[in-house]
Amino acid sequence: MLPISMLTEGAHWSLRMLRVDIPHVPRPTGLVTVTNPTLGPLAHEFITTARAFAKSLGKGARHG
Repeated sequence: MLPISMLTEGAHWSLRMLRVDIPHVPRPTGLVTVTNPTLGPLAHEFITTARAFAKSLGKGARHG
């Protein structure tokens, strides 16, 4: 599975869309940063907000 943007930005790969109904399955998602970079204010705010959101999800009931 690829993001739909691959159809437009990856046009040189001759990709075609095949619509398939699949069930929603929660998948782990991570955030990776390079060691010792200077983050811009927007990137710093995004990471801070994402961490707070993930932490709030962790307080709910666990499934699996």
